[in-house]
Amino acid sequence: MPLSIINKAKILIVDDEPSNVRLLERILELYGVGAMRSTTDSRKALSCLFEFEPDLVLLDLNMPFLDGFAVMAQIKEAIPADSYLPIVVLTADVSAETKRRALSAGAHDFLTKPLDNSEVVLRIKNLLENRFLNLEMQNRVRDRTAQLEETLAQLGSTQEQIVKQERLRALGMMAGGIAHDFNNALTMMLGYAELLLPWLQQHASSRELAYLNHIMGAAQDAAHVVSRLREFYRPAEITRSACR
Repeated sequence: MPLSIINKAKILIVDDEPSNVRLLERILELYGVGAMRSTTDSRKALSCLFEFEPDLVLLDLNMPFLDGFAVMAQIKEAIPADSYLPIVVLTADVSAETKRRALSAGAHDFLTKPLDNSEVVLRIKNLLENRFLNLEMQNRVRDRTAQLEETLAQLGSTQEQIVKQERLRALGMMAGGIAHDFNNALTMMLGYAELLLPWLQQHASSRELAYLNHIMGAAQDAAHVVSRLREFYRPAEITRSACR
């Protein structure tokens, strides 16, 4: 087994026989397993699982209080459905029915008692490799998902900015059209008023001359409004010119 895998592996042993636990611990120590946790009380298996967070569980089937099937049911309920936590069942019962029940309950492999050292190591080796490959794949999927979410957020922000820019551009074009038409009308009003002004100054009454001055003043005020309106849509025109 590659040292990088076995050295970082954490294995939980659940067996009511202290002699079996000691044997397994010696075998695992011999091959350099990174960390181990064991319990001879199956009722503590779940709490050990949460505290230790193992990469593999060695689980005896026949135990008092909670047998291996009940412990596997607890584990299955406790861990996420998409997680891969290998469970190796320890049993002297090698009947087809026992294996079927164990596999249905969540077991991934079997070790037959009395234990064979080389078999223990080989079966653990294969399952740990699958465990770490699965973790690596989950990390890649998580990273890729985060990248996609970030990209989607950026696209959404860009799309929102484009929509705002298009709205402003349309509003600017509309304002430009209104200003153009209004300015044409004001030009005619001021032009004719200026043509009339010399004649009225000589022939019209002061009241009539005042009326013309009011008309010209109102037109000039309106011209200032048009000028301010042009300032509103001018940035859009500058942007379009720069893009060209």
